[in-house]
Amino acid sequence: MDMEALANHLNMSTDELEESGIAEELEEDRGSSGGDMVYSYFFEVPESTPPAALKRNDWDTGQNVNGIPVWIVNDDSEE
Repeated sequence: MDMEALANHLNMSTDELEESGIAEELEEDRGSSGGDMVYSYFFEVPESTPPAALKRNDWDTGQNVNGIPVWIVNDDSEE
């Protein structure tokens, strides 16, 4: 996983991303068919997310954030 790209996509610093634990919480979005293809990733905003990141992104804890591109999570280093 490209942590820097994920942090940039989420408008967070890498330190905030690590502190929040979001990278470990990512879930696969396989669409309504539930097939094998992963279309994107999503997560529920954890309580450990730093307050500055919550405010900057207008997030609430427990909120679902979706649309994280597959290429960020499945980078070349994992192939």
